[in-house]
Amino acid sequence: SKIYFEYHNITSHFLVASFFKIFVAKEWVARLPFVIIGSFIPVITFIFSRYIFSLPSAIISSIFISFAYIEIVWSRQARGYVLQQLLILTTFYLYFKTINNKKNPVWRYLLLASILILGVLTHTMFYLVIASLLSHYLIFNLSKVKLLLKSSYFYIFLLAAVIFIYLNRIGETLTYFYNGKTFFTNNLWYYHSFLWREYGLILFLAIIGLLIGFKNKFKETALIFIYLIFHLLFLSFIFKPYVSRYLLPIFPLLFILAGFALTNIQRLFHNRHHII
Repeated sequence: SKIYFEYHNITSHFLVASFFKIFVAKEWVARLPFVIIGSFIPVITFIFSRYIFSLPSAIISSIFISFAYIEIVWSRQARGYVLQQLLILTTFYLYFKTINNKKNPVWRYLLLASILILGVLTHTMFYLVIASLLSHYLIFNLSKVKLLLKSSYFYIFLLAAVIFIYLNRIGETLTYFYNGKTFFTNNLWYYHSFLWREYGLILFLAIIGLLIGFKNKFKETALIFIYLIFHLLFLSFIFKPYVSRYLLPIFPLLFILAGFALTNIQRLFHNRHHII
């Protein structure tokens, strides 16, 4: 029989195949690695939220995500969406750790690069994460870009990235979807309806969290906002298939923003109580 190699979802398939090899080829074994990964989502949510916002925000957001129905359901599926969440949050955390420190150990750069590679191997939409990081870096570190262009390491990294993208067959993937007429559409009605109907309160709090974040934590909130915009625009107007699972990568960020909003709302009432 002819062997077909899929150039995305590699890490998900590798995990399932590895667990089949270790245990036995059964459905519960296929789900097991993602159950384990899903258990770490509240942990990395707590770590990331605490780093960019505060401890109370981290506690609230991790509680939200621990009991969210959509998170529980997809942590039990043999699909790589919770793995995407883990990689996105880890990437954002390492990115901020890197840009906020003038001197970084080599292992931090290597770890960030490894996570980015794993993200692309997990799902093609991870390129939206990379685009968000590049956009954010250009906006907030424009002065450093000129120095970066003079560094030989930049061009070595750029060459390695081009080779990796070529080997990852992103061109073939885009051609496949384009020929299948899966590009350019209007799915805004579906995603708006799903988010507002199923998670209206979380979405409302997340919007409040964004507004407060722009005032108090502009740089950190800007990255979350850029990624949310890129992801939602891609799903709403570029990628034709519409299913709720494509929203899963942004849910931890919505919970983090909602937790940040509740923390600030509580602080507002607390301050008023003391004034009275």
